[in-house]
Amino acid sequence: MTHRIDLAARRRAAWGSWSRRRTVRKPMVTSAGGGVVVAQHPAAAEAGARVLAEGGNAVDAAIAAGLCLGVVEPWMSGPGGGGLMLAHMAGQDTPGGATEARTIVIDGAMVAPAALDPARYPVMPGTADGDLFGWPAVAEARNLMGGAAVAVPGLIDLYRVALETLGTRPWADLVAPAIALADQGLLLDAPAAQCIAAEAPALERFAASVAAFLPEGRPFLDARAGRRLPQTVLAGTLRRLAAEGPRAFYEGAPAEALVRATRATGGSLSRRDLAGYRAQVRVPQTADYRGTTVVVAPELNGGPSVLLALEALATLCCGGSQPPGPETYRAYAEALRLAFVDRLTRMGDCHGRRGLPSDAARESCTSHVSVADGDGNLVALTQTLLSVFGSRLVAPEAGVLLNNGLYWFDPRLGRPNAMAPGKRPLCNYAPALVLTHGGGLAVGAAGGRRTIGAVTQLISFLIDHGMDLEEAIHQPRIDVSDPDRVTADARLCLETLEALAGETGTLDIQPPEPFPTPFAIPGLAQRKAGRSLGAADPLHPWAEAVRSDEASR
Repeated sequence: MTHRIDLAARRRAAWGSWSRRRTVRKPMVTSAGGGVVVAQHPAAAEAGARVLAEGGNAVDAAIAAGLCLGVVEPWMSGPGGGGLMLAHMAGQDTPGGATEARTIVIDGAMVAPAALDPARYPVMPGTADGDLFGWPAVAEARNLMGGAAVAVPGLIDLYRVALETLGTRPWADLVAPAIALADQGLLLDAPAAQCIAAEAPALERFAASVAAFLPEGRPFLDARAGRRLPQTVLAGTLRRLAAEGPRAFYEGAPAEALVRATRATGGSLSRRDLAGYRAQVRVPQTADYRGTTVVVAPELNGGPSVLLALEALATLCCGGSQPPGPETYRAYAEALRLAFVDRLTRMGDCHGRRGLPSDAARESCTSHVSVADGDGNLVALTQTLLSVFGSRLVAPEAGVLLNNGLYWFDPRLGRPNAMAPGKRPLCNYAPALVLTHGGGLAVGAAGGRRTIGAVTQLISFLIDHGMDLEEAIHQPRIDVSDPDRVTADARLCLETLEALAGETGTLDIQPPEPFPTPFAIPGLAQRKAGRSLGAADPLHPWAEAVRSDEASR
């Protein structure tokens, strides 16, 4: 009884001043004949849905939405970052004959520059960097901020490969919505102002970043209606890419601008690195889960950890209760702990060999797009700069915020995920597809390591507990990205919290908050019974699901 009283008190304390009666809901959207796009900003979701309305497919829509996200929330993802796309193209009967269904992965992971010297990143003994992963601190935070933290970006070439392989629309048409948004400038509403203010001390290290985000030398805290930050240079870069093609980012004037910016602040990125970069088409990794096929990307991302957690869950939990109860959440904790222990001890790109089934949790810089179109095609696209604002460095001649992809590497030499020239780091993003007879699901999330637990639990909610998208997206989740603790949603009942407390020595109870988000920011798109359905994270103020027939009006 004393233990339960203590948990009840801790749960009350976790809520703080938040109203425990507060409810935030976003309804699932349904399209009978068209498609649905789910993204972390309504402008991006609307752009993707408009592409569907104009005859594009799910891949076209995801590219358009992804490009827009780099404009409207540039601190999360953009041309200066990397990403991962899973695409399932349904088989169709056409005048030219039947086409077979196919599922592929397009990997736009960031890569360490060829001239990277790990000796320039000495670890400071007995320290922790205080950012996403809690690595030992590196001298001058070189792996976190400035040009020395920048890896070769892969997102724009991911778009190129996706469009050439699976898309249908002209490249310039897909870039046009992002150009229009950049011409308008970045809207400084409350969430945008909050993101910029939180990182202002780091942005102040670089003149171009101050010019882009702090033009008055300080954050805008009033979030006045209609105030915008100019994005003229970024708009010009996007226009050049629209006219010259995506490879211009790697071989033209934008490439020179990126190299100058990184070299001026201690980086090793070169024109040769950029010119030699190619996104890769990979064979997906699949597993059966309760009669469905779960599809993830292989190798150095969160997907293999999702499959490992689901494999464990299949033996720990039979599902069936509605909603999931204490024993189910205890099974989630055990399965995710097994996956993360494996991930943190064994994964990495060691001597060129890509590991299969390491990486604490500040806010990570990621965006996700899920798309289902009217032909049954599905896309899950996750893109990132890694930390919020990436390296905090804007390339002034391109208007592009650059990644800090080198921070993904463990700075300690000899580890599986240690730094090396030309090496790919172990990443956290975990887009996934769940394929069923006559339909399927595209799922993914933003939130660093927390995406792995979010994707795993959402799949279980839908398959094990028969939830629809709206029920699943609103169901409380837990996080076990630190295997030594469980972070639990304060909305869970005391019986569930008791079960979780018995599973681990450390139980953190957190209210569901939009910033920072303790449980990731997921997005779901589904094809079921001939309809397209979508659900966006209810807590994120911008996340939206848009039907193609809405965008056409």
